[in-house]
Amino acid sequence: MRTFFIIAILTAILSLSAEKLPIEVFQLPENAVLFDTLIEKDGLIYRDNDLFTGITYEEYDNEHLKKITAYTKGLPDGPQFEWYRDGKKLLSANYKKGRLNGQYLAWYSNGAVIYNLVFKNGKLNYDTQFEEDDSREATENDESDIDGEGNNDAKEK
Repeated sequence: MRTFFIIAILTAILSLSAEKLPIEVFQLPENAVLFDTLIEKDGLIYRDNDLFTGITYEEYDNEHLKKITAYTKGLPDGPQFEWYRDGKKLLSANYKKGRLNGQYLAWYSNGAVIYNLVFKNGKLNYDTQFEEDDSREATENDESDIDGEGNNDAKEK
């Protein structure tokens, strides 16, 4: 099952054009599980007393996706994507056995990149600053961008 899951994600990612990030074309699988229906205990995610393997999701009250996370044996393992309430991308990260691993990208609601980091086994390996991007400086202290503009009334299903 895990092998099929990994192959399906890799096939989807590799079939994308180089111009699109996986977060921009992500489609929620039919077998994804609403995160609120699972149990978190000691840093692990369970479903019916078994460590959870699969994709979880959270939605805003407007039914736009808020967050998806892939899990293997109760730990984040694979992609994690987050979106602002209006559907714009917020965060794209990858986990391996519960640790950040690979590229970590985050965006302001205006589309400007906040972070472009690379992690290896949970440790920061590379950090890119976008000092030449005036939009970052202009919105750097905008508290509404933390949860996305207008997200204070967000309701997770």
